[in-house]
Amino acid sequence: MMSFLRKTRWRGAGRALALAVVGVAAAAPAAGAVIVYECDNNLCRINADGTGQAQITTDGSPTNDYHWPSLSRDGTRMAWIRHGGLYVGDVAAKNAVGPITNLATYAVMRPDGQQVAVIENGVVFIGQYVYVYNSTGSLALSGTGLEDPSFGWAPDNRLLLPWTNPATSKIGICWVSPDTTTCIDRKASDAVLSLADPAVSPDGGLLAVSAKVNASDAGGDIRIHSYVMHDLLRTLTSGYQDTNFGWSSDSKRIVFQRGKALYTTSVDGTPGSEKLLVAGGQSPSWGGQEPVATTPTTTTPATTTTPATTTPARSPFTAASAFRLPSNRSCLKRPARLKLTYLKPEGVTVSKVEVLTGKHRLVKHSGGRARRSIVLHHLPAKKFTITIQVTPAAGKTVTARRSYRVCARR
Repeated sequence: MMSFLRKTRWRGAGRALALAVVGVAAAAPAAGAVIVYECDNNLCRINADGTGQAQITTDGSPTNDYHWPSLSRDGTRMAWIRHGGLYVGDVAAKNAVGPITNLATYAVMRPDGQQVAVIENGVVFIGQYVYVYNSTGSLALSGTGLEDPSFGWAPDNRLLLPWTNPATSKIGICWVSPDTTTCIDRKASDAVLSLADPAVSPDGGLLAVSAKVNASDAGGDIRIHSYVMHDLLRTLTSGYQDTNFGWSSDSKRIVFQRGKALYTTSVDGTPGSEKLLVAGGQSPSWGGQEPVATTPTTTTPATTTTPATTTPARSPFTAASAFRLPSNRSCLKRPARLKLTYLKPEGVTVSKVEVLTGKHRLVKHSGGRARRSIVLHHLPAKKFTITIQVTPAAGKTVTARRSYRVCARR
């Protein structure tokens, strides 16, 4: 049966929400990769290949249970909640600071381990509220209320919050202002589904979300969006209420919760390719460095060669990694013009770059001649979609799109 704290998190949808940010000490050197999770009333750990499963804590009970473990990206720091109390310590749940607050229902540690975002229940007013704490426990900031009690961290250490899109009345994911009161850039949205549980890949290129039929659902299909271009790239799972995502350090795999079990899947996977990791577990978090593949040592009678270390493979090349487009949150002033920034992706030789609107080609360059900044003029007067096609020297053409609207005449 779900714990009271877990129920509180989901029943808070539609109420005022609060996030707390807690500063912590600098992290130690990176640890090996590990996934931590809830196991009954305690915290457990396991390796991504299913080995090394062990309990972290043993003193949890139904009336004093552990919840929502969250690791720093290097795997050396961990935040967790115990019977409403927020704690920050190491991956063994030792050397802890806390309880910092006794009203916490959900926690996510910032990837660098320096802060923790937390949802708290209100005392004077009914609902869930945002608070920002310094490491000493003093209040630094109180934020805004949200429609869904979930959030994530952006690569620049801003928060990603669920935010209703007025155009569709559906919840999308927004990169918000430092005080959390304003949606600055809508990173992901859907016309018919509500999105929640935002989690950005360690390389900053991909955004995982759960796409829910009803905003009150515990989870939904796992979808991968381009974090930069905002476009939907693929759907990883379908037909389940999947939630609570953790990324591997190489940005190639995701761990997630389905019911009271944990699964893993490749970021290039398809529905049905996910694999069971733990039959009894909830709220996973993935931290630490993935092992680097090595080439076996070769010897000859005269010499011995040292092991050669291979560089981890790069994330899949996308059009979003080659271009940065302006936000489409507001309408474009007349006469409409757009400035695109060509990023010249590292490690990829681009042979051709094309920018189109509808069937009309606006720009065509060979990869080596593409300018750093490309300004588009003579754009349609109302609504239009920009399509970017990037063809690498080795591989298939990749495409990204974004729609814009032009402000009405005054």
